[in-house]
Amino acid sequence: MISKKLRHLSALFLLLHFGCSGQNAIDSLLSDFNSWKQIPVENVHLHINKSGYFEGEHIGFTAYVIDQRTKKPSIATKNLYLQLLNDQNKIIKEKLLYVEGGIATNVFVTDSTTPPGNYSIKAFTNWMRNFEKPLFAQEPIKIIDPSSDRTEVFEGDKRRFELSILPEGGHAIDSVFVKMGAILKDQYGNGTAAIGKVLRNGSVISSFTLDDNGIGSFQFLPNSQADYAFEVEVDGQTITANKIKIDNKGVGIAVIESQSNLFINLRTNNSTLERRNGEDFIVTVNGENNIKGYRVALNNRENLIAIPSDSLYKGINQILYFDKNGNNLGRRLFFNFKGLDTGKVDRIDMIRNSDSLDVTVDINKSVDAMSSISILPQSSINIHEGNILQKFFLDPYLKVKVQNVGQYFDDKSTKRSYQMDNLLLTQGWSRHDWSGWSDAYDSSVYQWETGIDVNLRTNSEKDRRFIIYPSKSMNHRVIELDQDSTAFQLDDVIVYDEEYLRVGKLDRKGRSKGVKLYARYSPDHFPKFRSRMVFYPVKIKEQAREIDPDQLSVFGNAEMLGEVLIEVDREQKRRDSIQDKAWGDVHFFSDAERIGYTTIDQYLQRNGFQVEYEQGFPKYTHLNRPVSFILNGDFLYQIDRILTLDTSIIDYVEIDNTLRPIPTVTGLNTNVRVEISLDPKLLPVELQDERFSVFKLPLAFASEIEFYTPNYLDYNSEAFKKLGVIDWQGKLQIENGKAEFTMPYVGQDSMWFIIEGMAEDGTLIHSVQQASVTQD
Repeated sequence: MISKKLRHLSALFLLLHFGCSGQNAIDSLLSDFNSWKQIPVENVHLHINKSGYFEGEHIGFTAYVIDQRTKKPSIATKNLYLQLLNDQNKIIKEKLLYVEGGIATNVFVTDSTTPPGNYSIKAFTNWMRNFEKPLFAQEPIKIIDPSSDRTEVFEGDKRRFELSILPEGGHAIDSVFVKMGAILKDQYGNGTAAIGKVLRNGSVISSFTLDDNGIGSFQFLPNSQADYAFEVEVDGQTITANKIKIDNKGVGIAVIESQSNLFINLRTNNSTLERRNGEDFIVTVNGENNIKGYRVALNNRENLIAIPSDSLYKGINQILYFDKNGNNLGRRLFFNFKGLDTGKVDRIDMIRNSDSLDVTVDINKSVDAMSSISILPQSSINIHEGNILQKFFLDPYLKVKVQNVGQYFDDKSTKRSYQMDNLLLTQGWSRHDWSGWSDAYDSSVYQWETGIDVNLRTNSEKDRRFIIYPSKSMNHRVIELDQDSTAFQLDDVIVYDEEYLRVGKLDRKGRSKGVKLYARYSPDHFPKFRSRMVFYPVKIKEQAREIDPDQLSVFGNAEMLGEVLIEVDREQKRRDSIQDKAWGDVHFFSDAERIGYTTIDQYLQRNGFQVEYEQGFPKYTHLNRPVSFILNGDFLYQIDRILTLDTSIIDYVEIDNTLRPIPTVTGLNTNVRVEISLDPKLLPVELQDERFSVFKLPLAFASEIEFYTPNYLDYNSEAFKKLGVIDWQGKLQIENGKAEFTMPYVGQDSMWFIIEGMAEDGTLIHSVQQASVTQD
């Protein structure tokens, strides 16, 4: 199946420089890489508005889905599965989201089904299920009980540490200098700064330094006859590392970066040279799509090759080396920051207007993109650590999730490159093991999903013509069966929750009636997704201990009546917004009108429209001018479509008598414009009536839910300043490098903006910075 789906994939470029020696091994190696890189790989990132929540708060999130090979939005998949899991990995809530342009946004609402504790949000596609190590997303969150003992809320468990020492390339060889990576982690996956000691035969011979993430490196000259130990003292504990293996013979690797080159050095000892002097070795450097190869003759203890920096791949470069028979001897990862073209925020302007703020965000690139923005108080300790650059450029090559990964992208100093190199030395792994990858996916058990496929079958030979009623994302359709057919299929159906698929059979006069059909759906259930990610819960920082427990009751008095009033207020705001943007008069249909008007034609004629028929087709006029119709934003060229329009789901009708020109395929016209907007959430008066039959799909897409910022009791409390949220924009359009929106003013004049986004060309946007309010 894969070969059929890959017909339009870009060609793979292989630049290799080898002699004839071991050519069969080389050909096999390249064939394996070529097969592996033909397999599309999806990666999904979740931007979550914060890490800790009080019961009743909305968990806002936006999902970004890319093709890992191109780093551009994935267009293959439209179905994205979301799960809210508790700390026992039990599914609490599920949502199916529709992905457009690689992006989908929604919210989970915390309620009685989510008691205080540690949770995570997982996102995956059906296609990912084909892979042993899928690039799904799983982000930790915490739900807080304001009345609980703070030891349940804040970090306080005794930390248990583990120290690991790892040689560069995977080999420590007798009498050969090797760079050793050191990593110190607690049970939550978090590190800490410390000083370590290297002991030989019980005596300290050197030391090494670990950064705030518990990661460091040092040079080491091993002696196979000596006994080594590695120790770190932290929190009154002495942590001892694993014993390292020292080989008497072998070939190691060292990778060193300079301003203009990346040097790769194959190192060995005299014992190895006696047996393998002059032997050819193969060094490969590959990115996601391309590979370069180099032949290195083992003539000396140090065998150096220089690769110009401008020929490296942006992001991760996987460096592997092989003997002449194609046996992999070791691997190394190097991150190339050069050419990593990302969007940064140049400026954030906030102008206060009474109880609101007009916000303008300027990006350093003139891009059109979709973005998500979390706005938190200036003193917040609740910033979620997720990072879109990390997820797409780095996470696929890390063994486990790493704390504070964003720092490796925010800082542009030499120190950043040094720390990134230490991270990859200790936590990196090669996504490709050069054996058997392509064979694992030839069957393609799990396909891409682009909606719901519905197969409908009739047992009646008389039923030949059917009408599919429109929905939010589906236009009206008429289907006519061939004489020998008893079934038809609707591909890629998009039906949202609280919507139904409505089908009628048409008689000879074109009248619609209910019909008995047998339906099958694909997919028809939420798939099982098995993952092996090492997962760590959120631990709120120690500064939160300053909070007075009484301040944790952050919500004002909430009653069901208040919720109803909120909904009414939102609906009125929605209607006001539609009317403000309209050119003509907007009429919102009432339930009585949905029942009273059998067709939209009745409504139009009662409002002064005239209709004449020419060769059986209607032509409407109003105020002696022709009429153009627009249905759900689409210009209608066949007016007869509105004659069978289901009035039960009409939201509003706008009648525009202005003389503004309307662009059409045939040019501009100044007709009267009638725009009909449908609301598929409006159920029919009865689920089944004489006009159609109703089918409720077993799996439907989640409608977008407006993020609701809670009404905090005290915006000056430490609880709000450290754990609250000011606003969340889940899907904000950036046009020509600029985004604008309005948010409430809650008395905070400085705040954090956590901004992420993605453009069609793959440009990624990431920024974490503070901004202040400007008085108008």
